[in-house]
Amino acid sequence: MNVNRAMMLVGLVVWVCALGARADLPAAGSVSGVAGPSHGWVVLPDPNPRNERATMLAHVAPRAGSHGATDGLLYPAMRFEQPAVAIAAVSDRVYMLFDPPPERDSGSLEVLSLRAVRTPIAGMYAYEPRGRLDAHRSLPRRGGLLGVAGTSEGVFAVVRSDDPGGVGGAVVSRLSGSAWDEVTPFPTDGESGVDLQRSVDVGTIDGRLGIVGYARGGGLSVWVRSVEPGPGSENGDAGVWIRRGLASFPEDVSRVRFMGVGSVLVAVGWLGSSLNYWTDIGGDWYRIAARDECGESVGIVPLGDVGRVVAVWTGEGNEGGVESGPASARVWEVSASTGLVLHDGAAARRGPLSTQDFRALVVLLVGATTAVLLFVIRIGDDSGVLTLPRGVALAPSGRRVAASVIDLCVAVGAVWLLTGASPGQQLDVLKLTPGGMGVMGLVDIVVVGFFAGTIAEAFFGCSIGKGLLGCEVLPVVGRETIDRRGLGLLRAATRNAVKWALPPAAMLGLFEAGGRHRGDVAAGAVVVERFDPEERSVREE
Repeated sequence: MNVNRAMMLVGLVVWVCALGARADLPAAGSVSGVAGPSHGWVVLPDPNPRNERATMLAHVAPRAGSHGATDGLLYPAMRFEQPAVAIAAVSDRVYMLFDPPPERDSGSLEVLSLRAVRTPIAGMYAYEPRGRLDAHRSLPRRGGLLGVAGTSEGVFAVVRSDDPGGVGGAVVSRLSGSAWDEVTPFPTDGESGVDLQRSVDVGTIDGRLGIVGYARGGGLSVWVRSVEPGPGSENGDAGVWIRRGLASFPEDVSRVRFMGVGSVLVAVGWLGSSLNYWTDIGGDWYRIAARDECGESVGIVPLGDVGRVVAVWTGEGNEGGVESGPASARVWEVSASTGLVLHDGAAARRGPLSTQDFRALVVLLVGATTAVLLFVIRIGDDSGVLTLPRGVALAPSGRRVAASVIDLCVAVGAVWLLTGASPGQQLDVLKLTPGGMGVMGLVDIVVVGFFAGTIAEAFFGCSIGKGLLGCEVLPVVGRETIDRRGLGLLRAATRNAVKWALPPAAMLGLFEAGGRHRGDVAAGAVVVERFDPEERSVREE
């Protein structure tokens, strides 16, 4: 495998070269393609009067897929009484390392985890186990934690050896079941080995464990753990390390972070108060994005499956942000390949209804209110007695209700044929199922039902439901019912507008003395059934 290609085809890498005074918030992104899209996590400060060290774990929901989250969206996952030392992510699970309580052994770091579970409500997540965390075997500190990373093989941790003469000067361990198993020795031998006297950080490259730091022979370099030997490899008993040098930066940066997003290698650094992104193209660095006035502490989350870098920090003032979490959380979401800014401002909020659903709901409410004012209040009750033709009687309320149910089923079936959405998806207003249409499903049913009922009653005098149950609609002029087939377009449209837009008002009218709902009164119509007068007369005798 070509070394340069192996380094550039980066699926996901998070590491920090802390060369300045600014602090980094613990943040991580999971490797995409292992078990679903990339999830991101960042630990934000969330102090309260009782605890200044309290934090909030915020979830950067996946942006990929048909149900991808909105740009800039954060979810509050869980609050903690102390900040995490470091975090790593694998698939939909985040692993957090904490300092133990004073009464416990300080020689190990506690390892806890939780996972994000998509709920039936569209775009929303739950975090399990609820109200607690999964506990894992504690990680021995030894000479001190160098870094932790989530890879396609699981969670890796790198700690300094407590024995200065130990193998490699550091220990690489992988969380396996209930234990931390030591694996690939750390590459510190020779001129191409990592210089542990300088800054060393750990991350993930192309789904594998990676290290960024300075070689003992000088120069910033990247080492990637591989299971197969290759050019530039440092052999070990459980895998090899492939090294590549990094170019010097064109700017005097006070702090640099390197991350691979897709096939793009990105560097994040500070120029004064400006946060900058550079891309490595052909061995040279090109600045693609910059932002002034970021927070003093920033968490950087790469989302490899969509090629984005998400910077998260907290500012001053209540400008929106994570619901029930830090009110001032801000997000700068940028394409790692082009520098296109996808979100810059307060963290987005998300509910079970999308913006499109909300607008459709507003239209429905405005239309319903208008219909109430025009037809329900203005038209009033129908207290008069109609003159009906011979052989015609008012249709019973039960039969009319049954006919309306049939018409509704016909409308749902028509929408199913036109859009492919099943009845359950059409009626799923809150999107409780993955394919739920939300409010737009009701809009489609109302529109189809309105046009189908209007055309049928205008030209044939009955809808499909009424025809099956022996009912029809006749026009009313004054107080006299006209015995003719078909209402006409204007009367039919008026009647069906109330029937489909205001079904509660229509249904209540069925049980009034006159047997006509507000749509019938407004349109000048009545629903009847026919009978044989002579046959009824014989039965009565």
